[in-house]
Amino acid sequence: MQVHSKLIEVACPRCGLEKTIGVPETLFSQKKYGHIKIQVPQGVVCQDHVFVVFLDVEGRIIGYQTVDLSISSTPETIPKEEISLEDGKTISLKRFIMMIG
Repeated sequence: MQVHSKLIEVACPRCGLEKTIGVPETLFSQKKYGHIKIQVPQGVVCQDHVFVVFLDVEGRIIGYQTVDLSISSTPETIPKEEISLEDGKTISLKRFIMMIG
């Protein structure tokens, strides 16, 4: 079974790099109203940024949202940075992620 895609020209909201991506047409046929959110992973449009593109049910771009932090499920990729808490204490980013899931 062949999946038909609608081609959408997206631009990274941080660096402006543009690329055409394919979005399965079934996504649009399943959604009758509202908007469609698509997370664009790092490397799909540009090499450095992750963002979300909002489309209407016709496939027109209605907005973008940048992503402040993207976490990989691989523990080795978690930076060993520290997080400052409100009480002045610090914990490692890895420990923080383990605490909140």
